Amino acid sequence: MATTGHELMTCAEAAAYLRLHERTIGRLLKQGALPGVKVGRQWRLRRADLDAYLAGGRPAGAAAGTEAAAD
Repeated sequence: MATTGHELMTCAEAAAYLRLHERTIGRLLKQGALPGVKVGRQWRLRRADLDAYLAGGRPAGAAAGTEAAAD
């Protein structure tokens, strides 16, 4: 299966991908530095947004109306 930038990752998967702690991912989501969507009570993040964050650019979903902070 080919991977695309639109595949969704859990916080644990995103933390492993970025080599950060899961709490750091949660903090970045709440601060709006990473865009994500909540599915029930769990966050999901797009790989393309994580790559944009690493590159220092604006994540693709940030202007598209994705939920950046909630609770």
